[in-house]
Amino acid sequence: MMDHCFVQQWINEFSVSSKLPTNVEELERYADQVINNCDLETDIFNALEDPRSHDKLLGSISNILFAYYRCKNEKLKSWSLAFLPSFIGIHLISMTKPLESRKKYCCVETILIGIYNLEVVDEEGQLKKTSFRLPNLTKPSIYHEPPSFSNQNLTLTEKALLRLEFGSTGLNIATSGPYDEYDRIYAGNRMRILSVLLKIYHRHMSDLPKQSYHNFCKMTLNCLYCCMYNGQLDLGLLALEEIHNRAVSSLYPNVLLMSSAMKGAFKLGSAKHRKDSHITANSNISKTATTNASFRTRKLPDDIPIVTKTNDTMPAIEEQINENRANGVKC
Repeated sequence: MMDHCFVQQWINEFSVSSKLPTNVEELERYADQVINNCDLETDIFNALEDPRSHDKLLGSISNILFAYYRCKNEKLKSWSLAFLPSFIGIHLISMTKPLESRKKYCCVETILIGIYNLEVVDEEGQLKKTSFRLPNLTKPSIYHEPPSFSNQNLTLTEKALLRLEFGSTGLNIATSGPYDEYDRIYAGNRMRILSVLLKIYHRHMSDLPKQSYHNFCKMTLNCLYCCMYNGQLDLGLLALEEIHNRAVSSLYPNVLLMSSAMKGAFKLGSAKHRKDSHITANSNISKTATTNASFRTRKLPDDIPIVTKTNDTMPAIEEQINENRANGVKC
């Protein structure tokens, strides 16, 4: 069993003070010290992955990271989210264990439900409802046709962004939330809570350490594409293959469509050397491509062999039947 000395030292130092610094400058220095400690970060990941250390360390790790998330320092809050996939994985695994063995995992449920409840309400304690626009190829967007934006020489002020986001008619406006608050995780709300937590994780992915991507590929499969383009290509391809095989066996058409597209994209070139690209609405269709319109006028090949009835195999079949009857086998 690993001794996890860095985690032990981190827990001891936090237990001495029992709280975070109240001064803003001191809290900022403390945050930089913790975030830049790569040995501590690696040791926490290893401790969370090691079931033998859960009895001794899991509760303390959960309490400290939740204290980081609740503090007013954005660095500590973001850094604590790096371990969210590990906690989700531990929680899901704990659900497969007997009831008497789940008591030591109550701290994991506490941090998950705590982060969820903090995110679904605003500063005034009201349930949040977020609106956003779904990209549409018929309307300009930062996701396709970027030259149309550069030609207009738009200054991306807050007012201009709001006009682009909600000013045009005919846009697909979607909403997320509001989500109810919960005091515990059970079968009826588990999927909703974990989905919201994964959305929170995805929103902060650009600020998280690379090792969090590594654990995310092993624990969860939601944001898999982003991880494969951020240094976890090998593990991502393994996870992608597992998803594809599961989709084949369970006949999930939407999953098969996406997994097949991703597998085909990575066969064309390595993601490590892939340059940024964008999707354009003006895609060139091959002149020889078969469409609904061209299929009606396309001539089928004349060299398709026509199967005709033949009696060549009848003597062999009759001979086999006669032989079976001679041996006493009923046909």
